[in-house]
Amino acid sequence: MHTAKIEYLFNTDREIVTWGDANGFERPSSFAELKKDKGVLVGDIAIQGTKTREVMIGDACYLIEPNSYNHIGGKMLFLEVLVKLP
Repeated sequence: MHTAKIEYLFNTDREIVTWGDANGFERPSSFAELKKDKGVLVGDIAIQGTKTREVMIGDACYLIEPNSYNHIGGKMLFLEVLVKLP
């Protein structure tokens, strides 16, 4: 079982959800995968017409959406933090 954590995507200023207990390269690529972490609550779609959801990790809430990044090794799927909610 993994534990979700917010970290920066390598060489960018984009925050993403990672498996903080893994080697730093493993990350959930979908909300279904993220829901497997018992310490995470994934809400319904927060913004109509998008895939953005409200997610609680630990004591913090975030607006998160699925995203992708193309690089030499292929397409990488990840969950990107849009904003940390107050």
